[in-house]
Amino acid sequence: DGGQCIYRNHAFQFAHAFGPGCTNAEVYGAHAAAVENVLRGFDCTLIAYGQTGSGKTHTMMGSPDGLEPGMVPLAVDTLFESILSRSDDTSFSLRLSVLEILEERCVDLLHGRTSVVLRSTGSASNKGSLTFHGLREVTVRSKEGLLAHIQRGNAARTLGSNYRHG
Repeated sequence: DGGQCIYRNHAFQFAHAFGPGCTNAEVYGAHAAAVENVLRGFDCTLIAYGQTGSGKTHTMMGSPDGLEPGMVPLAVDTLFESILSRSDDTSFSLRLSVLEILEERCVDLLHGRTSVVLRSTGSASNKGSLTFHGLREVTVRSKEGLLAHIQRGNAARTLGSNYRHG
């Protein structure tokens, strides 16, 4: 686990690296605690990065036949199982945004591909935080509703067959 990659004089540190034989469940298992911590008030972002055709959609959404769920359906199952199994009076508000970043352009996939501007509140000496101005959230009330919004966002993505580097 872990490792470092150096590209064009920039070092990138990774907590985990998964080989091609790794299942989506194994990848999710390494990150499940971060998803569970959402219910304790922490933020969590699931992100896939890579070139066209590298398997991002399979890893995130799973196989088309549903036999191997991806990170997103597994995370949704974890969240709703945890919420529904609670015996206390805690209430939760779940909100979702779906963002596409492609060649330094950000768009909101749930609101007509409207432009989103990324701003940093940090400086070179202070990591600060990132804010996506114009990225809106939708409130979700059920597992089915959450998955429907995710599918709607997924359908609005720029696909490799429609995209040319230029």
